[in-house]
Amino acid sequence: MREMSAPLRRIRPSLRLGPVSIVLRPTMALIVLALAATVLTLFCLDIAFGETHIPIDRVLDVLSGGGTRSQRFIVLESRLPRALTAAVVGAALGIAGAITQSILHNPLAAPDMLGITTGSSLGAGAVLVGTGGATTGPAAS
Repeated sequence: MREMSAPLRRIRPSLRLGPVSIVLRPTMALIVLALAATVLTLFCLDIAFGETHIPIDRVLDVLSGGGTRSQRFIVLESRLPRALTAAVVGAALGIAGAITQSILHNPLAAPDMLGITTGSSLGAGAVLVGTGGATTGPAAS
């Protein structure tokens, strides 16, 4: 008789809190932390650079409640909404792509497969033809 060896399985540690259990994956946690730190750094750089350069340490100071009046205005009233909008729109596009791929069960799914690209081109063309290209208000003469 031939002896069958059981396949070696890698046992991952888990964390159980009541009815919820989570498998701990240290490599994945490090990757997520590194990506979060990169996003935070790029977010602060987006706020720091502009017509008036504000150093990163001053941006962090303003975001935590300090800074001069002009720095607070520039960061909180002008640049922060733009940076937050960029982050939210980027996250929404990522989620939309993930949903598209999961619905179609195709990791290479793209908006043109559903006709979204063609529909948006039709809408943009209709706006340009319907308004004569004047979508931003009266043209300066």
